[in-house]
This record gives sequence, C-alpha cells and structure tokens, in this order.
Amino acid sequence: MSEKKPVSMSIEGFKDHREEVIALISKRLLHVPKVAAKNFPKVIREQPTHARWGFENEFRVFLLLFMTEKNDIRFASEVVAGRNPFVGLFDTSGEVPVAFALENAQGTYIKSNVVENMALMRLSGDSSAIVEDTSIKLRIEGSKEIEYTIDLALVLSFSEAPDSEQFLTRLDNLLSYAVSQWTS
Repeated sequence: MSEKKPVSMSIEGFKDHREEVIALISKRLLHVPKVAAKNFPKVIREQPTHARWGFENEFRVFLLLFMTEKNDIRFASEVVAGRNPFVGLFDTSGEVPVAFALENAQGTYIKSNVVENMALMRLSGDSSAIVEDTSIKLRIEGSKEIEYTIDLALVLSFSEAPDSEQFLTRLDNLLSYAVSQWTS
C-alpha cells in the first residue's frame, strides 16, 4: 500500500456551515442526558477528546474523527510531515484489498477490529459508517510499518460532491443513528 497525500481536515467549500457542523455535533453528542451518555464510546465520555473533520477525495468522503490526546498528537505529527495520518482507513479506487466493501451501505458499524496489510473499507456511492476502536497495521512500500487506532470515526461517502443541505442532512442522520446505537 502506498501513502497518499494528507487528509484535508477542514471543511473547504463548506466554510459557511462550520457553525452548523459544530451545532450538530453539540446537539447530538453533548446535549444528551447523562444516563444515555454513559453508553457512549470511551473517547467521547472521557476528556480530553479531540475532534477533527474534513473532506477528502474531491468532497466525496467526509470524516468526523474523535481522538484521544495521544492519537491527536500522532495525527498532527503526520500532517506536519506531509503524510496521510489515516492511510489504510478507506479506499475509493478499488485497487487495494479491503476488509469491508461498502457500496450504498448506510449505517455500517465497524467495532473492535484489527486490520493488517489492507484498507479497512472501500467506499462507493452514498455510504455511511461508524468505526470504533479499530486498529490498522500496514507495511508501506519499502519497509515502513504504520500502526494506529481509530478511536471513533463517522464516515460519509457521496456518489457526487454534495451541496451543503445534502451534506448537513446526512451528517445529522449519521450522528442520530450513532446515538441510537449507543443508547439502545
């Protein structure tokens, strides 16, 4: 597997909606009764939690990541070095082996997996996934080994670059679905 350019962890093209994204996260994850929040993933329940989000692949894939401080430091270090901090998280090319192939799949929940020498998931069409506590181990061209854990990621893929309304609706739906899974 080869390293790609870093994930752009910003909402380029959606700057006017930055506050709406933060409001959705706040509404769905921060303003819930304590009795319900006790079942949320550890990375959200414990502090400090670092959240990052952004689009990749020409606005076809959106990542919302919640990380421990340790993983956020790893993320920042990879970005500063010009490397993709999440190489192996997903593939859209169809050219690398994957553990999970999602094609127009909604609400796939991937939890507590270890994936070695393949991408975790192939995304195509309009798919959504929640990835929790999953480790990815890769040997990159040459002999470099990469290993990291996804504490929590909410992933959206789009068959076409979305307009802001489609994007916000799908993000809200995925956040709502995640909460329903954690509180049921």
